[in-house]
Amino acid sequence: MAAQCYQCSVVSLSFDVKPGGRDCFYQDMNQGVQYELEYQVWAGGELDINFVMQTPNGNSIFFGDRKQNDAHRSQAAESGEYVFCFDNTFSHISTKTVFFQLVIHDDAIAVTGSHSQDESELSAYEITLESFKKSMDAVKESVEKSIQLQRQFSSIELRDRSIQEFNFERINFWSGLQLFVMCSVGLVNVLMIRGLFDDRRQKVTPNTTKIRT
Repeated sequence: MAAQCYQCSVVSLSFDVKPGGRDCFYQDMNQGVQYELEYQVWAGGELDINFVMQTPNGNSIFFGDRKQNDAHRSQAAESGEYVFCFDNTFSHISTKTVFFQLVIHDDAIAVTGSHSQDESELSAYEITLESFKKSMDAVKESVEKSIQLQRQFSSIELRDRSIQEFNFERINFWSGLQLFVMCSVGLVNVLMIRGLFDDRRQKVTPNTTKIRT
């Protein structure tokens, strides 16, 4: 799912990586643009996964070795299709749920127009537009930071809820198993003690004979 904002594009994904699997995503970027990426494992196993980012020429420029979350910010060194891969081949049991976000800042995106005005009026407009652009850039940066913080808090909350639900199910399972074992042991003990008393009664009962007169 991709969303557009002022002078930037944001790509946010949440997906599952199967045990022993490897999922890759591709994104075109122009040379010189600033980008930010962030990923976090929400659920599955020990909440870790391998990550690698590759340039269009196949060079690996960012690694994440069995990490729960990580972030990276840099500038695209070349134009082309960049590759982002999540590797879960080290796990043979657990499926990993991953959140991934990529923010691409493109200063080339701007509103342009043409007007037939005097040079003095154009200069005044340029000054006004420049100050307005700076204000809008500051607001945009603040809004982007707020959105990223909200997404981080949301991902942390979802991860904690997943851990709590897993622990709750595990506690219920083991508690039920222990209760069943305790009841079974108690029942066996009652039957064994009752059997001992029945045997004693059979042994102690005297044989009585009647004397005729």
